[in-house]
Amino acid sequence: MAPCGEPQGVQPPLLAPRAPKTPGMDVALTALRQFSLGAVGEAAVYRAVAAVAAAPAPAAAPSQDASPPEGSGAPEAPSDVQLEDGDQSASPVGRTDSGLTSGEVVSELYTWGRAKNYQLGFGASGEEQPVPRQVPLAKGVVVKSLSCGQFHSVAVAACGSVFCWGFAGTTGRLGLDSTDGGAPASCIEPSRLPDFGPARHRAVKPAAGLNHSLVLTSAGGILAWGSNAHGQLGLQGVRTGEGSISQRPQPLKGALKGEVIIDIAAGAGHSLCCSDAGGALSWGSNERGALGLGAPPTGPAMAASPQRLPHVRGARAVFASAAGHVCAALVASNGDALLF
Repeated sequence: MAPCGEPQGVQPPLLAPRAPKTPGMDVALTALRQFSLGAVGEAAVYRAVAAVAAAPAPAAAPSQDASPPEGSGAPEAPSDVQLEDGDQSASPVGRTDSGLTSGEVVSELYTWGRAKNYQLGFGASGEEQPVPRQVPLAKGVVVKSLSCGQFHSVAVAACGSVFCWGFAGTTGRLGLDSTDGGAPASCIEPSRLPDFGPARHRAVKPAAGLNHSLVLTSAGGILAWGSNAHGQLGLQGVRTGEGSISQRPQPLKGALKGEVIIDIAAGAGHSLCCSDAGGALSWGSNERGALGLGAPPTGPAMAASPQRLPHVRGARAVFASAAGHVCAALVASNGDALLF
């Protein structure tokens, strides 16, 4: 398991930059024709994934960019965004996500961007990494899905395990604690959460918010941890308000009872999910109408438990994305995206 805690004295040695793979170890980079709103940024960013194979990889699909919708206003009800015919919402290789100033690709894991809070996963802090650099992982770990927040990153391995790294502070966003009940201030390299794996909750997708984290399981459930200041964890029995946290992952029950969840997203202070029945639910801070329930004062200031979005009823939502105070739910029945 990777070391946790603030580094003492000399920093651990960093990996030397690796040269690009030769044709014998092809790298396939595909710019997905779907957009992802960075977990804590205000602008839309396009998802990209990379697969490294021992044999030549299949030819990548041509990348096609689409400009994100203009304007920063938050309408009271979701507004339609037309996507081109043939847009896909799934990647054959894996998933990536983007925080404010960091990016990552899989299946060998590379990170780049700002490293001030150890969120790049290779032990450096207070400096920038302008080009992709490999992250050290335990032997046999294959990352299948990941998400970057402003201060931390969360990855899911093929076996269903979850790894976190970055700055925890007092929010519990890393989901780690020590044997004496305390929590590490930082994890400088990927550290495995004991709550997930083949014999426990098998994770399939993470979502890193500003101060909280979510994980979708293979059973269609959600586990959440970190700050619950705005109700963004959606957990029963966990109070809201400044300083309210869940140090370890806990399953969402209550409003999600009987629901099979197929996608999740985490924003600055709110969360979003899509169910297999086609609906979408949101919870947490409703600042600027982020929950899609109408902006205050006509809408709620916050929701401490998942609330069904009325504007998605009758359609089938299959993809969720969140950024800062903006959410998005892709409605597959007609290919449109609802933004709010």
